[in-house]
Amino acid sequence: MPAPRSVALSPLTETDWPRWSHIQSLAFGLDPGDWTRFRERLGDDNLWTLREAPDGQPDGEPDGQIIGGLGVYPLGKWLGGRRLELAGVSVVGVSPGSRGRGLAAGMVAESMRIYRGRGAVIAGLYASTRTVYRSVGFEVAGEKYIYSLNPKDIGLRSRELSCLELPAGDPATLALLQRLHRPDHGNLDRSAAIWDRILRPFTGVATVWVFGAAEGYAVVCREGHGYPYSWRLADVQFHTARAGRQILSFLADQRSMCEKITLSGGGDEPLLSLLPEQIWKIEKEMPWLLRVLDLPAAFSQRGWDCAEGEVSFAVDDPIFPDNSGGWRLTVQAGAASIARIDPAGAAMRLDVRALGPLLTGYALPSGLAARGLAEGELEQMRASDRLFTGPRPWMRDYY
Repeated sequence: MPAPRSVALSPLTETDWPRWSHIQSLAFGLDPGDWTRFRERLGDDNLWTLREAPDGQPDGEPDGQIIGGLGVYPLGKWLGGRRLELAGVSVVGVSPGSRGRGLAAGMVAESMRIYRGRGAVIAGLYASTRTVYRSVGFEVAGEKYIYSLNPKDIGLRSRELSCLELPAGDPATLALLQRLHRPDHGNLDRSAAIWDRILRPFTGVATVWVFGAAEGYAVVCREGHGYPYSWRLADVQFHTARAGRQILSFLADQRSMCEKITLSGGGDEPLLSLLPEQIWKIEKEMPWLLRVLDLPAAFSQRGWDCAEGEVSFAVDDPIFPDNSGGWRLTVQAGAASIARIDPAGAAMRLDVRALGPLLTGYALPSGLAARGLAEGELEQMRASDRLFTGPRPWMRDYY
């Protein structure tokens, strides 16, 4: 019988790279060379390897075999108009021969401990399977949809503003887009790595178009070679309705060559709301998951709009025991404070998975009860709903 083996997560080293990129290629259906740009964006400090070693050998020894890995984007997330430090977990990959052993969940749990130590109060990810990530406390906490439409169907011809192409690789272009970008509830505080994903995509070439005196912009990435092709709106922002209509007219003007346009956004995408008819389709739903790492920091740091009041709850967190116990959240004048209480006196008992959607406002206490993630008197929970009622959390970006 083979000797028992232990596994450990360790920072990427230069000699690890060929094996790490090979495993990720097997996991995600890419070529090993495709990971070079990903490495450039995150840096080796944010890339991690999972090593397996025979029992008795110190974890992380150089001759331990690499059987998995992941990357983490250090990011921020805007909630209620305030920024929270986010660990964006990405490319959780396990070698095909080592799957089915719970290694992915273990890697993610360990990475959360590491990044909580680096100051992250929440962690987020896009999930290929929810079961794995729910097992370590993640839950759906915001929305993202991929929309598609045919430029022939747009039906707008608005050309009040100028339309100027800017070089995507120019630092001045990036500075302009950063100035014009206005993140909404649930959106990322984009790091240099995320902006690089937008302006320098893994495939294709991005072009940047600015409308009027910086009233709006669109970052377009062509998909396909030759005619006909598709356009993907990697990013779009407009500050006036006329700029939004002109962006749509600009897209309509491509109808002789472009057969499809895709863009991502929330359930109430502003650009689509300007169309005279509902001509778009939802190609894919991509909800994102969130996990609270530091409970008192997360709930006290997010912004709170108009509601005031208090709610008490108890939670059990097996990964971060200091999150466990009873808490009273008090909201007043747009800010929150949180204090420990006796869990026996809490009005609600929450599953640790409930914390993410509760923090973002994606799910209200009464709704969490219907999902089996909260227990308590229904009337009390409904009274607490108003504290968490607000705009839907959404995200355009991917990481």
